[in-house]
Amino acid sequence: MEKADICLLRLLQELETEPTISQRELARRLKLSLGRVTGFLKTLARRGDLVCTAGPGRRLSYRLTAQGRQARGRLADGYLGFALGLFRELKQRVIRRLREMEAEGVERVLIFGAGELSEIALLYLPLTHLRLMGIVDDRREGRPFFGLRVADTGRLSAGDWDRILLTRVDRLQEDMQFLAVRGIPPDRVVCV
Repeated sequence: MEKADICLLRLLQELETEPTISQRELARRLKLSLGRVTGFLKTLARRGDLVCTAGPGRRLSYRLTAQGRQARGRLADGYLGFALGLFRELKQRVIRRLREMEAEGVERVLIFGAGELSEIALLYLPLTHLRLMGIVDDRREGRPFFGLRVADTGRLSAGDWDRILLTRVDRLQEDMQFLAVRGIPPDRVVCV
């Protein structure tokens, strides 16, 4: 799915839930330039997916046509297919990493990062003989996560683990550097 399609879907969803939203507010919510939002709106109106009517003051009101609702439905279906495909790919990647560690004789794993990939790892960890030693996340320490308490980074020094499974892919370089500064060799870190 193209980025423009995702933007269009989000735009159509916003307009459907809040028909009198300003273009400036749409741009802010969608993290797009005002010009880009205006361009999308003109395209939707030209295609017959959207009707714009003048409201009080300089306000416009947007209404999705039947054709626009169908377009939103097609985009939503496409997005769902894209998201499920991405989930399957990430799930396979996590399972592969867990099985690789198991094949290397790793027994005890510490997960670094309490997010969506950690959730996937926790779901599929029971398919292996790996033992979870804890979850560490400096941004979520002390909070519950899947019935566990997220530990602070001091947990890294316990040494009761064989590998760290790094699951925060949005901060991969930062986290690798963070671990290196704490003396954790790269060969003891597995990235999802």
